[in-house]
Amino acid sequence: MKTKKSEFGKVLYSILFLIIVPVLLLAWAKLTETFINYPVFESYQVGWVLIVFGLLLMLWAMFSLKKYGSGLPMNAFPPPKFVKNGPYKIFRHPIYWGFGALMIG
Repeated sequence: MKTKKSEFGKVLYSILFLIIVPVLLLAWAKLTETFINYPVFESYQVGWVLIVFGLLLMLWAMFSLKKYGSGLPMNAFPPPKFVKNGPYKIFRHPIYWGFGALMIG
C-alpha cells in the first residue's frame, strides 16, 4: 500500500529535479558566461545527433526501468527490481549517459 507521505515525497523530488535544479543551473550558466572563455566547437549536425541520441537513450532507459523494474527512474525511490534489460545491458547508468550526450549536443 502506498502512503501519502511516499507520494508527497515523489512529487517534491520531481519538482526539485525537473523544475528547481534546471532553473538554478540556467541562472548559474548565465551569471558565469562572462568568466568562461573556452573556444566553441560548432557543428550543428553532430550537435543534433548527440541531442537525439541522448534523448532516445534516456527515454529507453526510463521505459526499461518502468517495464522491467516496476518503478520510477528516481534515485530517492528506486525500482524494486534490479534492471539488466534494454540499455542497462550496454551502460551502467544509461540515463546519465543520455543526459550527458544531450547536454553536449
